[in-house]
Amino acid sequence: MKQRNKDSEALLQIKSELSKNELLDKIVLIIVSLFCMGTELRFKSQLYAPPTQNSPLSQQLSHTSLLMSPQGNLSGRDGNEDRQQLYKEIRAKSERWHANAIHLASTFLPDECPLVGHMINSYKKHHMRVR
Repeated sequence: MKQRNKDSEALLQIKSELSKNELLDKIVLIIVSLFCMGTELRFKSQLYAPPTQNSPLSQQLSHTSLLMSPQGNLSGRDGNEDRQQLYKEIRAKSERWHANAIHLASTFLPDECPLVGHMINSYKKHHMRVR
């Protein structure tokens, strides 16, 4: 009799985990996690961005140890090429994480959802190129 009660309790717990609201909660957590990964990678890419006049942070960081890779120093002739390559790779990863978040959000969440609008606006601002 105890086994039957445990089985029915487990079945009820599984059913509650698979309810519509519970699944939507889990999907939103995944969407936000994907978006956060994309944002953090974009921030990390800024450490390797080529310095520009409009980027005092990049100029300051170009002289610090933050720009060192695990393989060694990124300064010098090959260092600039390495920095540019690393910048491009991290930016591409950031864009993919961000796009995955938007894809999942647009599949499961309504278009009026503020989270969806924020992610789309952020993607346009940081990843769309002006033509």
